Amino acid sequence: MSPEEIRASLPRVAEALPKDSTWGVTSSPKNSYMFFHDRREHANSLVMETLASQFGNVLAIASIPCDDPGSEPVVACLVHVPRPPTDVVEQARRAYEIACRNNSGDG
Repeated sequence: MSPEEIRASLPRVAEALPKDSTWGVTSSPKNSYMFFHDRREHANSLVMETLASQFGNVLAIASIPCDDPGSEPVVACLVHVPRPPTDVVEQARRAYEIACRNNSGDG
């Protein structure tokens, strides 16, 4: 898949997320990808990309508009990881949660 095709696929991946999922890191045991997403008001693509790059190669990052009126866009990041993503997804979730807390000034 080309970088353009990967970027174009992010909205489809984001649309498949449960509406009650405000943020998270997901993976598939079938491939070597992790998907970071955050639809909170204070979502920060720089924080997401910096953290995601510690787990693998960032293939695409985007702010995807939400179809729901008044909803925040989804900041999304697709990462190719060098080992099975299921091995590191929990570590990535914890690290992203801490990074967001520290960045918001609430921690």
